[in-house]
Amino acid sequence: MVHPQPDPKKAAAAVLTAFQAAKLAGRPAFDCYKAGVDVWKCLFPDQAEPYAARRAVGIILDAVEAGMMRTDHVATRQPGTAPPAMPDGA
Repeated sequence: MVHPQPDPKKAAAAVLTAFQAAKLAGRPAFDCYKAGVDVWKCLFPDQAEPYAARRAVGIILDAVEAGMMRTDHVATRQPGTAPPAMPDGA
């Protein structure tokens, strides 16, 4: 079944909101990231889990790097590295 695709900006905002809510609730880092991944998977149910996880975590790390989020318990990318390449049209 093909699902309508949500607006990518709204999907990214939902991922960051879930991540931040888990963080503010004092959840461990893993649970914060998982909250974001779970939202992405709900919005894009046709995507494979590893791909959905890369997308959601990439959104979170981009927000951290852009200074949109505090980094007290957030893992950041190593300098000079990029997230895994995404297929065209993703």
